[in-house]
Amino acid sequence: MTINPFSGKSMIVEKLILLNRALDEEGFSTPLKLGDIELRLGEVIIDTKKDIFPDVLSLKRIVPAMTFGTPISQYIRSRYGVDPGREPYASYISELRNSLGFMPMLEEVRIEVGISKKGFQDTVEAEVGSIIEPYARPKLRLKTRISSLESSISAKLKSLSRSFSEELLMDFVRDLCDLRMLTWNPTRKPTVLTVG
Repeated sequence: MTINPFSGKSMIVEKLILLNRALDEEGFSTPLKLGDIELRLGEVIIDTKKDIFPDVLSLKRIVPAMTFGTPISQYIRSRYGVDPGREPYASYISELRNSLGFMPMLEEVRIEVGISKKGFQDTVEAEVGSIIEPYARPKLRLKTRISSLESSISAKLKSLSRSFSEELLMDFVRDLCDLRMLTWNPTRKPTVLTVG
């Protein structure tokens, strides 16, 4: 599927409603209620903390995680500022853990959509591998355009320049790991980022 360049964020936000409706109908999105907190697992939402650039729409998707991720008790403490050891949250978390047989974890998958009237110029198309490929065939394949090395580095450095807090520790570690993975590939276009 080819997507033509968008001229603004509002066009993409309209498509988000349709995407979330389709995810819900196909069973790829489900509500999880913990007391007065309702998480929509699998739903694609605007990441209001990171959505600051006019030509980049920052999105996120909260998904269950088996190996990576944050235990749900820590997740609701850091994101919603509630004590998971107090009622009503403790009962819900205990019931969830007992029904699953383990403490569930959540991961916020970041999605950034570049918006440009000219379209993509300094990019190449690449297939994004899955961490489960050695063990199982993924249900979905993702092909994407990779952004310029400079813009990727500047976004990560901007994220690392925030004031440090314990809640942001995992974000800092992820950004450092992302920066560590950036390599220069002279065989491709001069400003193309590769992951290796």
